[in-house]
Amino acid sequence: MLIYLAVTGRGHSRDALATLLWPEHDQSRARTYLRRALWMLKSALGEELLLIERQSVGLNPAAELWVDAAHFRQRLAAGELDEQTGHAR
Repeated sequence: MLIYLAVTGRGHSRDALATLLWPEHDQSRARTYLRRALWMLKSALGEELLLIERQSVGLNPAAELWVDAAHFRQRLAAGELDEQTGHAR
């Protein structure tokens, strides 16, 4: 889940995450697993990394977190990288 949140770079509804990560379970059970996973992430990483709200979950944009995929997208958008090769121009 942490990688998914980091790579997508945005928040997601709890229902969407539960369905994505536990598709073999009904929504109630999947949401239970999601709550447990969020508790485990908060316990391991601290509370400042995640923005956990009643209906959504995302990474805190103010948290000091470096994500290579996000850095790559930023450099590509800024025209610093060649779109075909991903190498610096």
